Amino acid sequence: MSNEVRTIQLRSGTLAEYEIRKSKRAKRSSLTLYPDGRLVATIPWFRTVLAATRLVQQQRDWIDRQLQKIVAKPAITLQAITKHNRKFYVEEARVLLEERVMYFSKSHDFYYGDINIKVMKSQWGSCSTKKNLNFNLKLVFLPRDLVDYIVVHELCHLKEMNHGKKFWDLVESILPDYEEREERLSKYVMR
Repeated sequence: MSNEVRTIQLRSGTLAEYEIRKSKRAKRSSLTLYPDGRLVATIPWFRTVLAATRLVQQQRDWIDRQLQKIVAKPAITLQAITKHNRKFYVEEARVLLEERVMYFSKSHDFYYGDINIKVMKSQWGSCSTKKNLNFNLKLVFLPRDLVDYIVVHELCHLKEMNHGKKFWDLVESILPDYEEREERLSKYVMR
């Protein structure tokens, strides 16, 4: 099935488009609002489009609030990665990220596996249960203090594989201003 685009009218009167994606990997329905305002309802392959429509209807107020925040906060679109400049940026990212990961790992006793650089559509980084760190190639376009925030965030997942209180306490012990950095980071849009 190809992705389907539908529209919903929110309580504020705003019309919002949303894309319905069927996924063989999805175990449950989910709703994602990207920083650029794209709204995607993902449903398991065996669900009907009606399940996505219901999900969006149930989350109308949340969608409305989040879209208002996006409108109030102008986004910064990052430079495109092309097949011509990709190799250059991968090398630049590898040097930068290995240095920053090593710096924070030594000073805070983090032990990690591989560092992987990938083109990711919706996240800056991730940490696997095998202690491998994955980082978005587009990090090379961010200010260095925001790169540090993402590195610290993923390193903290080596000790706390969730976003609970212990996780955020650990992040704050390393970067006391992490909330301000996170707020600035939210203005950047991946395309």
